[in-house]
Amino acid sequence: KAGRPNNAEQKATDPMDTFCVLFGVKMTNAHRIMSLVNLIPVLQAAVDKKILSIKAGYIIAGIDIQTQEAIGEVISDEGMKVTERDAKAINLALQGIGRSLTKAEIVAILNNVLSDLEKEKVPVKVTGEIYRAFCSFYPPNTTEEQIRADILHILDARRKK
Repeated sequence: KAGRPNNAEQKATDPMDTFCVLFGVKMTNAHRIMSLVNLIPVLQAAVDKKILSIKAGYIIAGIDIQTQEAIGEVISDEGMKVTERDAKAINLALQGIGRSLTKAEIVAILNNVLSDLEKEKVPVKVTGEIYRAFCSFYPPNTTEEQIRADILHILDARRKK
């Protein structure tokens, strides 16, 4: 029968749509959850324990079994969590090398990601032109903010005259 089915006829539904409606999840999240079946059992258990996020599991699900086993060893032996950012870094490291990563390589990648996060948190003190121009007129422990405040005070007093 050609054409649209009328309201009285049963409409065929997509199983994924049914899954999304039953569990109240979006289609993308449903695909991520379904891809977790491609993880090795150790990593599936890590997702259940929230040591491995679903997004990270989704990324790792596309990685070869030997590397997944190495990731599982890192999680169980080292007690490290694997975030989405970590999984992306591991996936990026795999591209173009044509082999699996070892446990030591994965630990190094996770430590590099952690180190990069630490660098992002700590602001780097950069001295500006004001400090470089006037620091010789002040005691050695004077900060740039103190010099700037002093100069603004002098300029404000001059403006009031």
